[in-house]
Amino acid sequence: MTRIDELAIPRLILPKWYDVDDWVTLRRLYAELSGLGRTRQPGYLAIHTQRFLAQLPFLNDPSEAQRSEEGT
Repeated sequence: MTRIDELAIPRLILPKWYDVDDWVTLRRLYAELSGLGRTRQPGYLAIHTQRFLAQLPFLNDPSEAQRSEEGT
């Protein structure tokens, strides 16, 4: 932050979010972005992420998810 201020670069502090580094949080992100989750963050569209996730077959097919987790 100090360096940003020294360079006079505008900064924006974003709210805390969660990491997506496992199957559970990937499914959570997919559900939230696709409107399936309990909450959807206002103004958080992540259009490119939505499109990418929509193309992953294992997010919509539980049998694919299991194979993916098993590495087969």
